[in-house]
Amino acid sequence: MYKYTPVQKGGAASATVPNPPRGKRVVGILHTHGAYDPRYDSENFSPNDKNAAKAYNAPIYVATPNGTLKKYEPSTNTVSVLSTSMPKDPNAI
Repeated sequence: MYKYTPVQKGGAASATVPNPPRGKRVVGILHTHGAYDPRYDSENFSPNDKNAAKAYNAPIYVATPNGTLKKYEPSTNTVSVLSTSMPKDPNAI
């Protein structure tokens, strides 16, 4: 059985991955870089994103402002593009 946590709004450059209930494990993490921000590389995983995936030994997914869905697999240290047709931020480059 799989469950998910309710959506939580993160900050401009951070979000918190809640710990799973006792006896359960994280099997994937999904988040967005929802709006283009010139201060950040919003189209790619941040080091914090990759560190969270490694800490939970689970893949992390990100939807980016230009409409790309990406997956980072910590066990192989690889990034793959799953889709390029997600909703876009009209201000994305």
